[in-house]
Amino acid sequence: MAFNFQSYAQKSQQPPIAVQPLADCLAKTIRRPDGSQHMGCTVEAHLQAVCYVLRELKKSFAHTSLVDFLPPIAEWLAALHDIGKLTPVFQEKIYAALGIKKNFGVSYPFEKENHGLSTQLVLRRRFGDRFSQVAAAHHGFGFLSTTFHSEDSQWLGGAEWDTLRDQMITNLENELALPAFDPDQLDEQTISAVLGAVILADWLGSSMEIPYGVQPTPEWAARTVAEAGFRPCEVRQGLRFEDVFPFSPNALQDRLLREIHPGACYVIEAEMGCGKTEAALFVAYKLLEDHSATGIYFALPTQLTSEKIHVRMDDFLSKIISDSTRKESLLIHGEAWLNWSTYCDNEDGVATAKPDSWFYAPKRALLAPFAVGTVDQALMSVINVRHRDLRAFGLAGKVVIIDEIHSYDTYTGTLINELVRHLKDWGCTVIILSATLSAAAQKKLIGSPNSGSTTIPQAYPLVSVQDSIGQRLSIPINPLCRKSVKIINSTDELACINEALCAAAGGQQVLWIENTVQNAQRLYQTLSGAAVGTTIEIGLIHSRYPHEARAANESRWVSMYGKDGSQERSLRGRILLGTQILEQSIDIDADFLITRLAPSDMLLQRIGRLWRHGSLLQRPKDAQCKTIVLHTAFFDPAVDLYVSRYDDLPYERYVMVRSQEIWWQKETIQIPEDIRPIIEGTYAERLEQGSISKLKAELDNRVRSMRQQALVSASSTMNVMDDDAARTRLNDQPQIRLLLIAKNNHGDDLSDKIWMPFSDAPVILPLPQATIEEKKAVLKKLYAQMIKTSEYCAPSYDSFTLDEALGSLMYLGDRNFRPIRAAYLDHSGFLLDKASNYSGHKGVRLKYGKKLGLQTVRDEP
Repeated sequence: MAFNFQSYAQKSQQPPIAVQPLADCLAKTIRRPDGSQHMGCTVEAHLQAVCYVLRELKKSFAHTSLVDFLPPIAEWLAALHDIGKLTPVFQEKIYAALGIKKNFGVSYPFEKENHGLSTQLVLRRRFGDRFSQVAAAHHGFGFLSTTFHSEDSQWLGGAEWDTLRDQMITNLENELALPAFDPDQLDEQTISAVLGAVILADWLGSSMEIPYGVQPTPEWAARTVAEAGFRPCEVRQGLRFEDVFPFSPNALQDRLLREIHPGACYVIEAEMGCGKTEAALFVAYKLLEDHSATGIYFALPTQLTSEKIHVRMDDFLSKIISDSTRKESLLIHGEAWLNWSTYCDNEDGVATAKPDSWFYAPKRALLAPFAVGTVDQALMSVINVRHRDLRAFGLAGKVVIIDEIHSYDTYTGTLINELVRHLKDWGCTVIILSATLSAAAQKKLIGSPNSGSTTIPQAYPLVSVQDSIGQRLSIPINPLCRKSVKIINSTDELACINEALCAAAGGQQVLWIENTVQNAQRLYQTLSGAAVGTTIEIGLIHSRYPHEARAANESRWVSMYGKDGSQERSLRGRILLGTQILEQSIDIDADFLITRLAPSDMLLQRIGRLWRHGSLLQRPKDAQCKTIVLHTAFFDPAVDLYVSRYDDLPYERYVMVRSQEIWWQKETIQIPEDIRPIIEGTYAERLEQGSISKLKAELDNRVRSMRQQALVSASSTMNVMDDDAARTRLNDQPQIRLLLIAKNNHGDDLSDKIWMPFSDAPVILPLPQATIEEKKAVLKKLYAQMIKTSEYCAPSYDSFTLDEALGSLMYLGDRNFRPIRAAYLDHSGFLLDKASNYSGHKGVRLKYGKKLGLQTVRDEP
């Protein structure tokens, strides 16, 4: 039978419920090393401790803008957040955990006890709805509903316990010298960051393990805050741009140095490879230098791009932070925790805990002063996941740099717009970077100019700044890296193959970017066959390799195609084939580019890899700054283009049609002058006719749907989700990780060890009682050999279940979605299920080869 809450929401008619002295009202128990439970601190001592911690946190952010976002009422929230533990039902429950039976006469089951709800009911009568809601939300579940409960609910204890709670409130107000209570200080714009600060203070205060009968002190709280890593770092003063980077500032970087506005939102639109990253980082330095920021979070679209910027961030920090207060940047993404190490060797070679190791946990990572990661981590501060407010406080007051803003779909883009809006409220300085941003997208991020005109300036490059009070400034920048690119449009793939081979035979470094892995693999085979007997080297980069092999392959080719690869480039011509991986945040320079038609912004990004370093690299005498745009077909408006609309996946057919219209007529483009006209020509709103109008209508509907879904995800009315269920991206093809195992696992039991075909030694699986560090070491080995791919290109989970082997080691999903799959790999490269049948579906078999990676092979009809 369901529990009847309403029966406990009535005013008690029973005799007064017994109370106990405040000195015996416990907040916590303490677990000893032998597993036994002992009396911990009292409710009053815990609340004092949390308030002291909050004050110490404010001190650690002294002289920064973040202090302004922690109003005096935050101390009241910290001091009263757990007053719901001062109830008979909670006290019966905590004493029962100690083996001590208390009977205050409350008929309420322990398993239904919710001290957050009790807190809200107790505080509502005294302090109003808003304050009580915020105080009760410190467990990270959002605002609680009190529909079926009242302040007279029996489990609260009635008048005697009300008197006890009033006594404690008076004690705390006096002992802590709390400021005047002003509920108006709970501003709607900053409430999330304030709640996050209280949650943080509660976590740190709870870590203090205050023994029963002991009162906490401000000094104790100060040590706890400092040991967690909330210590000010010393920023070196007066550094010039060239002191931080190995070159003098260009026009963009120099102009930005004159526009340092704390709390502003910047949108920097400039061509690929012109130093936007360095410009953003130096603005961040200037804000740190004068205490206008508390740290930096650099957000990127992918794990790969964040890993590359992470290296650059640490180099940057080594230049601007003094050696005595050195800070590393924390890498944050879905798999970064595998490489988190909380220990380092000291000068004597002894392993000691890193000073900032407290931040090495998924929910705490954004609190680190300096971090680099995927934008998804920042989005967790606005979508309705548990403890999003803690993440909000982690970002508050920082410089938040969002790179490659153009690369997100409508769903994620809408969430980013929401994030930017909140970051402004939380005292952040936001710096948004893009080479190919449309006017409509820019307007959503930063708004229209203040002149009353809704027209976005057409200059390019352009820096747009909206300061902390909403004033808008648009700053045209003189072009930085001019180049003229010859454009050849073709529908003849064979001719393109011959052009690539001819250019490579002449010593050129050719880059060929395809839209699908399957096409890239097919062309790699064709070109490799044609290059037999020549000195031409053929390479292939895409996502369907084991992580470790992919990283090594990318590192090698990026080095050869990079600005420091002159010696390697001179040895032979090459053709590097790849997918979208190659079009952003990778510093490669091709002599000649062939690209499949893609949306215009993506094509421009790809062209950004062509002659990226201009005359800094020596090129073969026949090399021209030239791109062939390979069109699979010509989109004839007179033909029904709607019926074959899925042929252009992963891109939208309507956008491809609009892009082809622009590029088909191009013979030359000027970078950067033509970037904005090309983008606006592709994405500007217009009326359509015939089948193209159906394509547009379908896309418009999908965009509206994605935008609505994003707003729902960010709504506080949505049920709070766990991190694993959070959606920061929409993808029609869910991504999984595939573990390939040597055929029949060499006869060994899968629950003991796993033989992978890429290693000479098995991975020994840990026992269930193994330490977290031991399990993490095994997971790191497994993840390094897993292939990340779309679900359609993976075996079914039922064909190779992993529950017995890996169920205690990693999350394997549920019947709705299985994020980890496995297969045996036979000697011919085909994937097999546990019964040694071919893995695949609908006439398609899966195959893996060292050169091609994971591929699909169609059976002959």
